[in-house]
Amino acid sequence: MARRGDAWPDRVVWAPGAFSKRAWSAERKKERMAVATRPQASGAGWAVKHGVIGGAIAGIVFALAEMVGSVLMGMPFLMPFQLFASIPLGIPPMDIALGTAIPVGTVAHMLLSIIYGVVFALAVQNIALLRTSGPATIIAATLFGIALWFVNINVLAVPIGRPWFAMGPPIPPFIYHAIFFGPPLGLYFAGQQRFASR
Repeated sequence: MARRGDAWPDRVVWAPGAFSKRAWSAERKKERMAVATRPQASGAGWAVKHGVIGGAIAGIVFALAEMVGSVLMGMPFLMPFQLFASIPLGIPPMDIALGTAIPVGTVAHMLLSIIYGVVFALAVQNIALLRTSGPATIIAATLFGIALWFVNINVLAVPIGRPWFAMGPPIPPFIYHAIFFGPPLGLYFAGQQRFASR
């Protein structure tokens, strides 16, 4: 049995103020700065790697949501692939056979999703707030998705000879970009912050 005066090497002594709000805030700030300056988020290789992964994930979520939405609107389940294929082919979607639409549309959609993912990865790489704040990253990715909807559907579709994208109802494509592309992309990069801080 321990006697008075014996050493207690494993005993933790608590001092008033040791875990004060100020000390906790300083520690959190130090951790966030460490994450912001980690070498993992530097170099073109980081942006390409995570842009490809994040963009592919967001692209798959987007495609699945659009297929479900197509059915809910009374259209064929695979019609989104005809839309995707119409981008490189320049042919109205309904004129593209599914045998062509599925492979061409898949490649076109995933390639664009990956390119957008790399663009967003470069933003994360160069903006400290997006490397340290999960909520800010998700919000920024959501705004990025909305920007893609606005530019691709409302600005570029007609000038580049793809008017059918601007002729349909505006709400479904807005939802697909604002909910099923941007946020999944942001969640992926927010998750990278969590893993990097371990």
